[in-house]
Amino acid sequence: MPVLVCFSKRSLLVDEAGLALLTPFREGVPGTGLMYLLTTLCHLHCWTFLLRVCVMEPQNMTPKSGVKRSLGVKGWVPGQKGAWGIALLPLLLGCWLAGWHPLFALLIPAWLSAFAFFQVFEKWMKAPVSRRSSLQPAFITWTGLTALLGIPLLIVAPRLLAWAPFFAPLVVVTLWEVSRGHDRAIATRFSSVLASTLMTPVATSLSLDVYPTNTELGFAWVSFGVLSAYFIACVPYVRSLIRGRKNPRPWIIAGGLLHLLALVGVCFAVWTNLLGWSSIVVWVALLARSLIVPLWQARRAKPIPVTVLGRSEIAWSLLVIASLTIPLV
Repeated sequence: MPVLVCFSKRSLLVDEAGLALLTPFREGVPGTGLMYLLTTLCHLHCWTFLLRVCVMEPQNMTPKSGVKRSLGVKGWVPGQKGAWGIALLPLLLGCWLAGWHPLFALLIPAWLSAFAFFQVFEKWMKAPVSRRSSLQPAFITWTGLTALLGIPLLIVAPRLLAWAPFFAPLVVVTLWEVSRGHDRAIATRFSSVLASTLMTPVATSLSLDVYPTNTELGFAWVSFGVLSAYFIACVPYVRSLIRGRKNPRPWIIAGGLLHLLALVGVCFAVWTNLLGWSSIVVWVALLARSLIVPLWQARRAKPIPVTVLGRSEIAWSLLVIASLTIPLV
C-alpha cells in the first residue's frame, strides 16, 4: 500500500519497496509540478526570443533557414541539431524531481548561457585567426551572461562548487579533442552528454541544499544514469542515419550494443526497485528502433529527412523522461 513520504518541499508517493512514483504533490495541490514545468518552458522560450531580437544583428533576421545557418556559423547557437534538447531536458528533470526552488530562476539561464558559451568557445578554438572576429560578438555575449548569472548563483549557493570535480574531467577531454581538431569525435560527444545529464542531480541538490554524495540524491543519480545511457546510445544511432549513412553497419552494431547494455542495466534497476516497469517497455522499443530505423533507411531511395529524425528524437526523449517520472508498477 503506498505511503506518503516527504522529499524536501515536495511529497512523493512511494510504495513499501521504496519505489518513487513521482506523482506531483506540492503543498497539497496535485499537478503543480506539471504547471511549474510548463511555465519554465514558456519562460525559456521568451528569454531565447528576446535574446535573438535584442542582441543579435537585425540584418541577419532574413528567411528562416538563413537565420539558423548564420546564427550557427557566428556562434550564437550550437551547430549540432538537438544540442539544446540535450542541455535542457536533464536540467528540467532535476528541477521536477525536487520541486521548485527560487534559485532555479538563476540556475536555468546560467546553465544555458554556459552551454552556449562552451559551444562558441569550441568554435573559436578551431577557427582560423581571420574568422575569429565573426565569433567575437557571440563569444562576448555568452561569456558575459554566464558570469552575470553564474557568479551570483555560486555566491548564494557555494555548495554547487562541490560539483566541479565531476565537470572538470569532461571539460578537459572536450577541450583536448577540440584542440586536435576532433570536435565531432565520439569522446567529445560523450563528454558533452555527461556534462548535460549531470544537471539532473545538480538541480536536485540545489533544491535540497545537499552535497553530491548525499543519499537524498539517490533517484536523481539513477535518472542521470538512464538519461546518460539514452543520449550516449543515440550518438552512434544518429551517426548511422546522417554522417555515417554511407557505411552504417559499424554504427548500427555500436548503437545496438549500447542500447542492449542499457536495457540490461534498466532491467537490473527494475529488479532492485529503483525503476518502474515502464522503463523496460521504453528501452525495448528503443533497442528495436536503433536497429529497424537505420536498416529501413538503407532500403530507401532517399534518406529520412533530418527534421523527421529530430522530431522523433524529441518524442523518444520525452518517453524516457516519462518512464522515470510516471513509472508503471
